[in-house]
Amino acid sequence: YLYWKATPDFIEFKNPKGELVKYIPESILEFRIGQKSIYRSRLIAYDSSSRKSSELTLDKNPRFKRKHVFLKVLVDADKSLLVWITKEDYFFYGSDGVVVELVSHPYETIIADHEIRLENKIYINQLRLIFSACSTIAVPDKLLYNEKSLSDLFQKYAACTGQEARIYMKKEKIIVRK
Repeated sequence: YLYWKATPDFIEFKNPKGELVKYIPESILEFRIGQKSIYRSRLIAYDSSSRKSSELTLDKNPRFKRKHVFLKVLVDADKSLLVWITKEDYFFYGSDGVVVELVSHPYETIIADHEIRLENKIYINQLRLIFSACSTIAVPDKLLYNEKSLSDLFQKYAACTGQEARIYMKKEKIIVRK
């Protein structure tokens, strides 16, 4: 349960009578799994464009859809990093109860009769704006859209602004001895 391959669409708990009760994102604000992870319920707008190479379009603009989902908290601070894990990872930043997708939009272009995959890295400028209060943080043009790169940046911002950040992403190493 700590490292689900996808964010759950619902959760189930037993009530005091031992009956299984199902909760969907619209019915609860958040749930926790001990001190290891937090999932927050939010109505999100996300880029619904396909990320599969065979289904990319020539449109470099994202196409947004809305959905109520559970988001896993990776870095919990004034500016939080959250993720919605489906077939792909969709990263969000949260502040004051509002979440916004950090948009990475893949698309195709045709140059000299060759299809070339490109990425509209909207998230780079979003992050520069989010972290503008901290002059020591530089968001590189080539910042990777992945959990480690983004969480490192959110942790640096929390440290720069003197905030405490709670980290929920670290996986524990498992040692198998024979």
